[in-house]
Amino acid sequence: MKRFRFWLMAALVMIFAVFAASCDGASGGTAGETEHQHNFEYGSCRECGEADPGVHFDFRLNTNTDDKTYELRGGGSGCAVLAVPKTYQGYPVVSIGEKAFYERNIREVILHEGIQTIGGAAFARCEALEKVTIPEGVTSIGGNAFYRCRRLQEITIPGSVRTIGAAAFSSCNRLVTIAIGDGVQEIW
Repeated sequence: MKRFRFWLMAALVMIFAVFAASCDGASGGTAGETEHQHNFEYGSCRECGEADPGVHFDFRLNTNTDDKTYELRGGGSGCAVLAVPKTYQGYPVVSIGEKAFYERNIREVILHEGIQTIGGAAFARCEALEKVTIPEGVTSIGGNAFYRCRRLQEITIPGSVRTIGAAAFSSCNRLVTIAIGDGVQEIW
């Protein structure tokens, strides 16, 4: 009986190890995804973009769409460089919520191409913020999104952005260069 328990435990440990290391397991991969060992850096996997389970992020399921997508509502405490995860539980992260990173000590933000909206005051008062990469695909930047990001010196807004909310870059004292794509239709 002891020998049976030993082999049963050994088999369970091996099954758990394989399950935990794969993208199809609890880490949130989707069916058909190539399995790999996650390489987490700045809050997400460098290969597949899955959220790092070791970094606390707050996600909210978007219920206003037919597709299952997530909004990033905050988290990532202690990350000086924040790479917004592409996926959470295998589904895309498509928006940054209002005040998601309000008053955080973030130096750089890397947004992936699946992000569509940046909510109001999402990065407001991140006074250490020096660099933000806004990718093609973002369609709106909320009001006060980057309010009082005092170290931000330049920003490029891609052509996919249609609206920029009121005071989106207000009180960014060092901001000297803003390149605005030709898709922008409204600046409040």
